[in-house]
Amino acid sequence: MPVSLSHIIARLSDHKPRELEVDPSFRWAAVSAILRPRAHDWEILFIKRAAHDRDPWSGHMAFPGGQVDPIDPDAHAAALREVREEVGLDLTRSGRFLGQLNDVRATGRGIRLPMVVRPFVYSLQEEPELILNTDEVDEIVWIPLSSLLAGDGAGVFHYDYHGTPVALPCFRFASYLIWGLTHLMLSELLELVRPQLPDPDDRSSLNSGGGHEPE
Repeated sequence: MPVSLSHIIARLSDHKPRELEVDPSFRWAAVSAILRPRAHDWEILFIKRAAHDRDPWSGHMAFPGGQVDPIDPDAHAAALREVREEVGLDLTRSGRFLGQLNDVRATGRGIRLPMVVRPFVYSLQEEPELILNTDEVDEIVWIPLSSLLAGDGAGVFHYDYHGTPVALPCFRFASYLIWGLTHLMLSELLELVRPQLPDPDDRSSLNSGGGHEPE
């Protein structure tokens, strides 16, 4: 069932994101989940992070984003800045803000970190050329929303935590693996925008017609 932009906006507008209160010493980061329309579907932008020894998420699939810097007025401004720096996309010109997801306490390499990630959701109103910052991003990958909503590629990733195998939920798309923090944020977004199936006992829903194309 196609998901319309009006449905996504309504679901995110109704959502009251959980904002964590943490110790002032904690660091903050922000990411952007970016949707673009494709025929009767949407696609979500992911990046494959460049490999760096000091990066606990080195080589992972992620939403574009990064740490909130002293120059950033807030986490939202940091999310916009990071998208410009990593993939050359100016969301203030080409994007439409749809809403905010729950704050997530960060973990890296199995260790709970003194960091909170705040996710934001955008749709593209136009499709400018993307320019990768190759110091931070190896690749951009667009994944169909319908495939993720259908559970295609949903499975378990066996993570080696100091010699102990731990089964973690994941999504697999082609050769790409989405797990950890990004899987957690993505799962919340999918649950929010998932179309509601008609109630078989509700005659009005049965007579209301089919789904909608993305707007």
